[in-house]
Amino acid sequence: MRVLLIGGHPRSGKTEFARRLLARHGILFVSTDTLRGMMVRLLERRDYPDLFLFEGWSPEEFYSVHSPEEVARMEYQVACETMKGVKAFVESAEEYDSLVLEGVSLYPVLVRKVFRGVESVKPLFIEDPDDGRLWQRIKRSGVWRGEDEWVKPLELEYVKLVREDYRAQCHQVGDRLFMFPEDEKEAERLALEWLLG
Repeated sequence: MRVLLIGGHPRSGKTEFARRLLARHGILFVSTDTLRGMMVRLLERRDYPDLFLFEGWSPEEFYSVHSPEEVARMEYQVACETMKGVKAFVESAEEYDSLVLEGVSLYPVLVRKVFRGVESVKPLFIEDPDDGRLWQRIKRSGVWRGEDEWVKPLELEYVKLVREDYRAQCHQVGDRLFMFPEDEKEAERLALEWLLG
């Protein structure tokens, strides 16, 4: 089995990229949001409090009490817990020849820590460096989906902070950060070489 982990900030194009791999090549993909949702339904809040940091809030309620900086820090805390489910999922998915997992929770430092020495797992990290494109995506559909307009500028700030975290972590661990859409064809070529090779 070969697993490709696609990590990146919100609205970077991770999900669309994974969907294209599925549509063009039939490669199954799973979102870390889906895994986290399953974990939230199966686990107790008292045992995994960081996993539940975003649960039970509307975007308006959340951003009325948390700054974009706090939300970016909380995203990483949630990711630390989510990676436990990612690891368990990868270990239990041996019947697949190739598999893609995508999501914000796949921070470079966490991926390296959890999957160090696992030769069947390869990371691919992406970002959209264009603030204007990010803003258009957030204006169109938000990050949380359906939020009030006053929340969207705060979401943009949060997304830019997570993007900076990804940049710093890729630099720290020595992983390449693919710029989307500019590097998308190269990223797809490398993904397919890995998954189908």
